[in-house]
Amino acid sequence: MSRTHSWMTAAALVALVAASCVSDGPEPDDGEYGDEIVKIGIFDFEVKASVPGYEPLAADVPAALTEAFLRGGVVQPVERSALERVVAELELSLGGLVDPGTAARVGKMAGARYVLLGQVSIIGDQVRLSCRVVDVETAQIVYAGSAYGDVEYIFEIEEELAELVEDDFS
Repeated sequence: MSRTHSWMTAAALVALVAASCVSDGPEPDDGEYGDEIVKIGIFDFEVKASVPGYEPLAADVPAALTEAFLRGGVVQPVERSALERVVAELELSLGGLVDPGTAARVGKMAGARYVLLGQVSIIGDQVRLSCRVVDVETAQIVYAGSAYGDVEYIFEIEEELAELVEDDFS
């Protein structure tokens, strides 16, 4: 499965859950997560660049976030292979057709409370990393943020995005 297909599958899965979520669901919390370790599934990022060559960032950014989250200790990433197994099973059971919004279900089935989806946008020598964190129970976006700067500082920008996400959950 190509990385673009993986990202598109994940995005389609999240959209389905969001569109099909009609229950009252739990009351939104006040943003406090206390001492709880937040389990999160991280999908490949969509890469939008005006020139070719940045495709590896689709998997590199999630890998960098995973490493940063493990160091930070607030957010615990779900093992990537668990997410990929669930996605593969859903694709088989749906005959290759994935309805938008199922990514939240994938995260839940893989043991995550949240899923993180994101995008890398590169225009000229500038890069913007943006992400959304979706609650797998309610399909609500509970966090959206971005970090940006010169593309030559991509590694620092990845770290900044990880810190922004962790700050929201601490």
